[in-house]
Amino acid sequence: MALAVDGSASGFPAIAEVAAWLEALGVRAWIPGRSNDPPRADEVTAALSGIAIPAVRHLLGGGAAAAAEDPDRCGRPLTAAAPHSRERAVERLIATAVWAVSARAPWVIVETGAAEPFPAAGDERALRRERDERLDRLCRSLHAAAARAPEAGFALATPRDAQPWLTPVALEQAFEELTPRRRFAYWHDAGRAQAFAARGFCPAAEWIDRHGSRCIGLDATDAVADQGGLPAGAGEVDFPALLGAVGASTWIALRSEPFSGPGPLLAALRHLRGAA
Repeated sequence: MALAVDGSASGFPAIAEVAAWLEALGVRAWIPGRSNDPPRADEVTAALSGIAIPAVRHLLGGGAAAAAEDPDRCGRPLTAAAPHSRERAVERLIATAVWAVSARAPWVIVETGAAEPFPAAGDERALRRERDERLDRLCRSLHAAAARAPEAGFALATPRDAQPWLTPVALEQAFEELTPRRRFAYWHDAGRAQAFAARGFCPAAEWIDRHGSRCIGLDATDAVADQGGLPAGAGEVDFPALLGAVGASTWIALRSEPFSGPGPLLAALRHLRGAA
């Protein structure tokens, strides 16, 4: 079990605060979201002696509007058609991977960021071509990052938004291209999957049905209808079934969006222990 608390555009939360939250929850692992200006990895590991960092989240944050306003701060999509935008995105991902290796974190959680607009429904052949081109650019970006940071593993997360080109089936195609060459895995977000299902995107169980064997982490968020990011136990996710579907070595991340202190997550921790 790990606590997932992200940084912000300006930096990580104070390490003393993180230590206090970990102590209040009684967990010994932290999954940080790398910010634009993180502290040195060795300073973090020294300050949190005895705390494991199993993964670092590569945040692209903010959605399309925020990315358009300040792409360097909010992240450029790894699937961008413009080569210079894609190169910047890869450089940012490499920086996160280098930080993760320095912090002895074996995994980088990769979220797809604010994507360029997808064509409206119409020509099915054109839609498939666009999807295939984006998947190809995603794989090329990830291969480039992995080649520059060979010690890091990369875990593709459930998309931040329900993107019509990035379904469980499409992600499976990406893994078929990625996994024979480098260390790639899947990181599941329970609340997002549940919220996507409520919007008619795809059944929540399909993500684990297709990717459970490669799932190395689970963000234990919850959802009510199409509202995700809630603490576990505050919504409709069937956590006993979900925990039974992932491996015993899968990291379970206590997480809420936004983070509102350890209190709500303490209830989530109790809920998850009862569901295990």
